Amino acid sequence: QGGINVELDITGRKLDKQMKTAIKKDIPRILLVGQQEVESGIFPVKDIKNNNEYKLDLAGIVERIRQATKGE
Repeated sequence: QGGINVELDITGRKLDKQMKTAIKKDIPRILLVGQQEVESGIFPVKDIKNNNEYKLDLAGIVERIRQATKGE
């Protein structure tokens, strides 16, 4: 949905191992989803490419990623 490619890791591995895998696969952004994020509707996104993190609702995440990937 939203025209954005995603990959879901539900392996149950520890977060650091999941992040290392994402970095190896050259995945530019990681969306972290836990119970607290689901309840609040605000999700942290790690932008690996630019080495920063931001927190947004889902609509904000989709818009920010669309803007970041425009012209790629």
